[in-house]
Amino acid sequence: MRIYSLARVLSFPFIITLAVLLYLEFVAYREIGWWMLIPLTAVIMLYLFHGQIDFWWQEKHPIPLEPQERRLLEANIPYYQKLDGDGKAKFESRLSLYINGREWKNVGTSELKNMPDDMKVIIASQVIMLTYNDDDYLLGDFDRIYTYKHPFPSPRYQYLHTVETNLEDGMVLYSMEHVLPGVTKPDQYYNIGMHGYAEAYIKQNPALPYPDIAHLTWEPIEQITGFSSQQILGVLGHKDVDLMPVLIMCYFTYPERTREVLGMEYLTLVAIFGDPMTA
Repeated sequence: MRIYSLARVLSFPFIITLAVLLYLEFVAYREIGWWMLIPLTAVIMLYLFHGQIDFWWQEKHPIPLEPQERRLLEANIPYYQKLDGDGKAKFESRLSLYINGREWKNVGTSELKNMPDDMKVIIASQVIMLTYNDDDYLLGDFDRIYTYKHPFPSPRYQYLHTVETNLEDGMVLYSMEHVLPGVTKPDQYYNIGMHGYAEAYIKQNPALPYPDIAHLTWEPIEQITGFSSQQILGVLGHKDVDLMPVLIMCYFTYPERTREVLGMEYLTLVAIFGDPMTA
């Protein structure tokens, strides 16, 4: 039997013990007194630290991907396709841990709904590529991934846009109708999935030696992606953007073209992320 939550398993005997002690105290009129504090404290501590406990357990005993989830990776993620057997096992293990360690919600008109597993796999594949060579593959404090059905406004950007990251709230926000085709059909749609995670990565790791892009214009970006700057900005919903997340998106989504057009910048990114050409 696979244990998905060690904290729940550990809390079960304490909950039973607490129930028995409560019965003895208030129904059988036994003088239990302070003994109830022991299981009560244990239950509270397990509840408070269930995330850390469960993540530790899942690292030791990762939840395997379903066959259809592996097929999604094989069909849509070239980076995964290039990995050898051990590399794919590492990618899948990290993907499973990331998915189970983050909060995933679809934002409706009146409520938050659970996100389908296939959507989680497609979106999370981007951050696993980005952090494949890092110890912190969970991307630190960004622990909530929310999607809106269409472009959305927010308190920070009070106009329609398709991707947003918020370090203070630990959120990565996407427009669902843009993020999925951007990952699975990057030659037809701009990949906001990688763009958003690249932006979050930079916020989480601002001191890394990123390429000097002071000279960078939209021309090589357009050459690499096949999209004009107006098309990219139109998809993102912003009048202007930092080009570093765009460059990192190009690096992972179009590695051959990026190496050909921006060779120096490519080599600088290799030192940070590893080479996506060889994975």
